[in-house]
Amino acid sequence: MYVCAKCGKVFADDELTFVRCPYCSSKVLNKQTPPTVKKVKAI
Repeated sequence: MYVCAKCGKVFADDELTFVRCPYCSSKVLNKQTPPTVKKVKAI
C-alpha cells in the first residue's frame, strides 16, 4: 500500500504503472507499513 504525499490517496502497488500517483501524477509516494509491536525481553 502506498500513500501519495500530495493528494493523500491510498492505493495498492498493482495500480502503479510508473513511480507516480495514478490520481495526481505526483512522484512523491510513501509506503504504508503495518503497525507492528516489538516485544523486548527485559534483563
